[in-house]
Amino acid sequence: MLRLAEQSRPKRVERRTPSFVLALVMFCSLSLLYVSNISRWSFDVDEIYTLHDSSQSISQILGYEKPLYYLICHLLLSVGFSDEWAIRLPAALSAALVAPTIYLLLWTRRDSRWAILAAVLLMGSPWLFQLSQFGRFYATVVLFSAIAVGCLVRCLRGSSIGWWIGSFV
Repeated sequence: MLRLAEQSRPKRVERRTPSFVLALVMFCSLSLLYVSNISRWSFDVDEIYTLHDSSQSISQILGYEKPLYYLICHLLLSVGFSDEWAIRLPAALSAALVAPTIYLLLWTRRDSRWAILAAVLLMGSPWLFQLSQFGRFYATVVLFSAIAVGCLVRCLRGSSIGWWIGSFV
């Protein structure tokens, strides 16, 4: 009788892949929040330096120690974005990518609760919000650090060598 009851009960289907829709919703909601507040504050002194360095020629920017953020800002300035938007948009989008990145990298087949918890905590972080509104490369550093730590966690779980390489790149 017990065996018959177990057979008639529908089996629970386990998710084998992370929800990319959830990651997309996280990114879109954070992007909306961060991008809508880009013009809220006036320029800080460091942002004026970013604007100055991004306005240089590409050959001068490539001579900087860390040129990636300045190249992105230079491209946005040359396309016609305003000064505020050109230097703050890369930071806002980088900060909006942190929570979905953490979710996707920490997700496991057995337990996705920790990945969701980490992403929700990051989504409500005032520190990350502040970094998203500041026209410097700090939010991008947080994003790349999150990717490196996530790759290292995946590597330590016994995944492929690609995660090991990703944690150092």
